[in-house]
Amino acid sequence: YTFAEAHIHRTIGSAPLMAFKFGDAYYRKAIDGRFVRAGSFQTGRPFLTDIYRILSKSKILKAFRITFPIRIKKEHIKLTAQTIQEMQYHFKKKYPLGTFYVLIYPRSENGSKYGWGQQLMSYLNEMGIKYLDYSGLLDRGELQFRLAEEESHPSPFAYQIIAGEIVKDLGLDDVINGVHR
Repeated sequence: YTFAEAHIHRTIGSAPLMAFKFGDAYYRKAIDGRFVRAGSFQTGRPFLTDIYRILSKSKILKAFRITFPIRIKKEHIKLTAQTIQEMQYHFKKKYPLGTFYVLIYPRSENGSKYGWGQQLMSYLNEMGIKYLDYSGLLDRGELQFRLAEEESHPSPFAYQIIAGEIVKDLGLDDVINGVHR
């Protein structure tokens, strides 16, 4: 699983995302602690989602970069870690011999400032989830690592660098080069 800091906002359904992600799957914790699907954000928590959709249209809030929730809290990061733990559970059910990893994607401007990936890694450690920390591998502010100037998604060059690190860190050089041990 590739973790980018924007995934925290997706997990909690932050206001800016509700303008276009309100139909995405909404999960809540069941009594046994597992996540269960509770419809979409719109059907699972309609009042808050409607408020967030209205707020996401405010030009004043956009101009001042004000969003809701106002700040990401430890509970949001922990919820994201628990969501990843649930992904690991399903991965292991489907691929019992496989190894689940979380790739901590290079930080964005916000990530550098707040260090959400670092906080997430402490929860992943507690949960025994393996991760590859690439948070400092490249500077996502540099255009060569983005698809376009106003686009934060990775460029092919960024993927090439990250793929090289994965090969190195997981000791896959021989596999890639066709050499069998």
